[in-house]
Amino acid sequence: MESIFELGQKEHMLLKISSLGAEIRSWKLNNHEMIWPAQRPWLRSSPWLFPIVGRLLNGEYEIEGRRYSMVQHGFLRDQNFLLEEKTDSKLKFKYVSCGHEGFPFRFTVRIEYFFENPLCLRIEFRVCNDESIRCLPFSLGWHPGYLSSKAQGFSLKGTSYRIGALDQNGHCDLEKERNLPTFNRLNCSDFPDLRAAQVLTGGDLSQVDWSGESGLKMKFEPSPEALALWSADSDQFVCLESWWGKPLCHRPFLYELKPQEEKKFSIHAYQEIRPLQGLCLNKA
Repeated sequence: MESIFELGQKEHMLLKISSLGAEIRSWKLNNHEMIWPAQRPWLRSSPWLFPIVGRLLNGEYEIEGRRYSMVQHGFLRDQNFLLEEKTDSKLKFKYVSCGHEGFPFRFTVRIEYFFENPLCLRIEFRVCNDESIRCLPFSLGWHPGYLSSKAQGFSLKGTSYRIGALDQNGHCDLEKERNLPTFNRLNCSDFPDLRAAQVLTGGDLSQVDWSGESGLKMKFEPSPEALALWSADSDQFVCLESWWGKPLCHRPFLYELKPQEEKKFSIHAYQEIRPLQGLCLNKA
């Protein structure tokens, strides 16, 4: 059964997090909602993508000489997590897999949300390989959808970024990628149909700075392999996805964990008071 837990303070940041997928369902800054409320045309808000990002060719992959089926973005977002720890400033969720029908590996995922101070949220995603002999292959993504009024556009700083659309199979057409000039500003209105995701690669993607009244900054560690823009209806919401992995049918898994090894991914979100108009990606 799904449960919803609150974390934070309504005068600063206030989160509502579901036990289903350990997913943020509401994220308010100064009492203003930022996150899409999981209703039609997209019935999610900010799912975690694991153990793949994107779509597999024919919905299948091969490992250890066997073929397995897996849905787009993996299965973790539909699993019910156990609330492992709850304090005034922290929620920690846990999911243990003894082997999934389409992913025959034993692993544990912990997702922790905690406030370092009322204006600074830290999110940690930890995955541990519970196998005694085999390595654990995986990729990871975070897929928050922002209300369009809060995500009108963003700017890129640097010269090495590239952007390309996903093809009909859900894979990036590398031949059609294009370079982006320094300080080029992209508006969501530049893309008439974001149902074909636009994938940004290259450069340093470790920090996203929202301009505007929210003053929200986000830092990722390690830096994602790609960012993706997608929407089922860009007049209502836009997703800015962080991918630690790429949707390539011949290489669906970016990482391999040795037996009993653990890997951590961190997201820092902290607030400054200034006007909200878009996003900036800054090189460190």
